[in-house]
Amino acid sequence: MVPFSRFCLRQVCNVEKIRFFKSQCKSKTKFHLSVGHDTVMCTATFFGTDQSAEFSLENEYHYQEELFTEAEVNGGGGDTAAKAGERYKHQFVLLEFDSKV
Repeated sequence: MVPFSRFCLRQVCNVEKIRFFKSQCKSKTKFHLSVGHDTVMCTATFFGTDQSAEFSLENEYHYQEELFTEAEVNGGGGDTAAKAGERYKHQFVLLEFDSKV
């Protein structure tokens, strides 16, 4: 029998960038994250797809250098054409915690 553990080191979440946050949210950046009554450090890796809003292991996902707002995904933002190619309708983040939560 395997003991049940409620702790995790990694989590995949659906994510949206707040349009009023002007700084970039880049992949491989460390963030402070509040989980319950604790604040932990985690590394964020952003990825996206145009297929489905629900995360599924059957879907194909693409790495993103940074997180984009809905306006930037829909063609706004005035960035280069190269960056426009990595913008996906549905964005996710892989959170890798520095300690178990």
